[in-house]
Formats: sequence, structure tokens, C-alpha cells
Amino acid sequence: MPISHQTKKVIRVGPGGDPVAAGITKAKEAWAKYQENREYEKNAVYGYLQVVFDLVQQWKRKGMADEYSLKALKQDEFPSRMKADPYARVIYCSSDDEPKMRSKWANIMQWVAENNRRGRSFTEFVTKNGGLNKCRDNAKDGFPPEWT
Repeated sequence: MPISHQTKKVIRVGPGGDPVAAGITKAKEAWAKYQENREYEKNAVYGYLQVVFDLVQQWKRKGMADEYSLKALKQDEFPSRMKADPYARVIYCSSDDEPKMRSKWANIMQWVAENNRRGRSFTEFVTKNGGLNKCRDNAKDGFPPEWT
């Protein structure tokens, strides 16, 4: 899907609903959609990463990112011994990609969260700063973004 056609969806859970289960389900759906489109659409991964980023940011605003991401690990009996990072946990629970790729994406999301002062979408921020690999390099080397 072209970047200009991506939309941001907020997860709304009714009273008594489980925001963790709802969020992980949405991320898993985005992962499945990415898997269907990855051969045909070069930027298909951004849809999935945007959902994960938005979910964790929503949880962070509530002050619940660590608690909710740990709950997500426990709900599906995932091993809880992993990097203490909500992005990594949500990616782990919602995808089946290799650990190296999951780590790369989580590091990029941390870097975007720290540097995206104007609240732009994850996809826009990353693409305007040179794409996933460039952002990974900037995060690894401690460089600020070129575009904010």
C-alpha cells in the first residue's frame, strides 16, 4: 500500500475488554497482511511496523507499555526472558520473523520514539530519514534524524 494511503487506527476497547489481546490481534492481522503483500509491495512492512509503533505509543501514553507488553508475552506463553523493551515484545508476539530482524525493527522504533518530536507517523518519519536501514544505522551510531 502506498504510504499516502495508509491510515492510523486507534484501538478502542469497550468496558471490560482486554486492550492487550485487542492490540496483539491487530498487530497479528497487520503481520498477515504484510506477509501477503511483501512480494508485490516494497514498502509493505511499513503497515505492520506502523501498527506496532502506534500500539506501543498508545500504551506508553497510558503509562502501561511495560505491563501490557509483558502481559502479551504471558498470554500466549511466550518466554518472558527477553529484551526489556515493549516494541521488541509486541513484535515477538505478533510476528514470526527472525530474531535479528525483530531486534532491528525494535531499535528503529526506540530511535523514532526518542527523536520524533513533532509526532509524525512512524512511516513518514522513517521514510523521510532515509528508510529502515538508514534509521537503524543512525540509531546504532547515536545520530539524530536528518528530518524531523
